[in-house]
Amino acid sequence: MNTLVIYTHPNHQSLSYAFFQKVLEGSADNPRIDEVRTLDLSKRNSIRS
Repeated sequence: MNTLVIYTHPNHQSLSYAFFQKVLEGSADNPRIDEVRTLDLSKRNSIRS
């Protein structure tokens, strides 16, 4: 199984980032997951209205 984890909080000291790290750890421990890709939307250019 392939997994994409999307993260979008710019502060790496936040609770959201802690959850993100736990999801990555859990994914690494799951033998059914072959590949984990991450997408950090806070590092991408975005359109703001």
